[in-house]
Amino acid sequence: AHVERLARLGVADDAELARRIRSGELDDRLDEVKAVVAASVRDKLAVAYPSADQATAGQWNAAAQSNNRIEISIVER
Repeated sequence: AHVERLARLGVADDAELARRIRSGELDDRLDEVKAVVAASVRDKLAVAYPSADQATAGQWNAAAQSNNRIEISIVER
C-alpha cells in the first residue's frame, strides 16, 4: 500500500519523498503529502502495537520496550 501511495505522489521511495519535501517540490500538494505520511504512520503503528482487545500484557510490554518515538511536523511555508 505504501509503495502505491508514494507512486501517486510521483516518488519512488521515502528518501525521494523526503528530498522533494525539503526542496519544496511538493508544496503545491501538501494535503496529499500529509495524507500519505499519515497513512504510513498508521500502518506502522498497526504493525508495532497489538490490538488492545487481543493482546497480552507481555505483548504490550514488548511493544513498549521497542518504542522509538518520533515527531513529524509538516509546516507550510
